[in-house]
Amino acid sequence: MNPPNTLRRLAASLFLLAGSVAAQERAPAPSYDPTPFREYGWVEFGYAHVPAFDATLSSVSSNGVVNQDLRMEMGPGFAVHGGLGESFSRWISAELLGGIYYHNVDEVSGADGAGRGFDASLLQVPIMVNLVVHVPLRSRLTPVLGGGAGAVISWLDVEDQLPIGGGNVLQVNGSSTEVTFAYQAFAGLRYQYGDGAVVSLTYRLTGVGSPTWGLDDADTGDSVANLKAHDLLVHSLTLGFHISF
Repeated sequence: MNPPNTLRRLAASLFLLAGSVAAQERAPAPSYDPTPFREYGWVEFGYAHVPAFDATLSSVSSNGVVNQDLRMEMGPGFAVHGGLGESFSRWISAELLGGIYYHNVDEVSGADGAGRGFDASLLQVPIMVNLVVHVPLRSRLTPVLGGGAGAVISWLDVEDQLPIGGGNVLQVNGSSTEVTFAYQAFAGLRYQYGDGAVVSLTYRLTGVGSPTWGLDDADTGDSVANLKAHDLLVHSLTLGFHISF
């Protein structure tokens, strides 16, 4: 073996390796780049929270209609979203979203501030058309933000008593459904980990408006009251998975 020739071959190999590494470092990093007019679908799962909200209970008595102000507190809930989207450019896409929010009612209190447990649950189904703004970066990670509007179907199921003032209670049983106009704003991050495959983390604020539910008497089944929520909001934080078609 000729040592000078071996050293020259070794030096040449190291030079080629260094050049290859430098070229890779100069090459642009793969980026999340939605192809224009390419459809995609996604599903999200996560946590949902409804802040405590004011409500008005309007019940019928021998003295006419009695309005009672209530304060309702919801327990931790969950959110499921899914939908379809189409990208129009690297910056803009449109999405059709559907989903579910589910919560149990933790406590209800009257005007005197005294709270008590409450056996009720709230199921909501949002249906939204959203506009999404992507912020392309020279990486696989892309911030997004957007908003839109649509409707929310709110289904309230109650099997408990509601305070109606003067120390009296109203025993109610049953469920009621209300559809209201709704809006949504959101922001998040999307990370591309494969060809057309994306994982996301998204915060959404959904404004549900002021749904009104009819309540039935537990004994007779007659409609005896209306419960109106004021400015109901839903916060959600979800982990999602997206795939392009």
